[in-house]
Amino acid sequence: VQRTNAVADWLAYVASLEHASIAAFARLAEELRALKAPRSLVRRASRAMRDEKRHARTTARLAKRFGGRMARAHVAERGERTLEEMAREAIS
Repeated sequence: VQRTNAVADWLAYVASLEHASIAAFARLAEELRALKAPRSLVRRASRAMRDEKRHARTTARLAKRFGGRMARAHVAERGERTLEEMAREAIS
């Protein structure tokens, strides 16, 4: 009988969300580059992606310490968004 550990489960869940955010910010940086957005915005999106990588590593490490294991989040491939679509998604 395997016992569940609420802390490990929660940390593993958070780690999977952080992992999914890596792809989201990478995509945002690519889209901003394609739209010829100011470099400062592209840099901020790239910095956010690096932050999410650090967060994912940290929470995955903590989950493992408490006996959990992070399941990698599946991020669906999506086509390029227009500037309007990006804005609508950001405010929803």
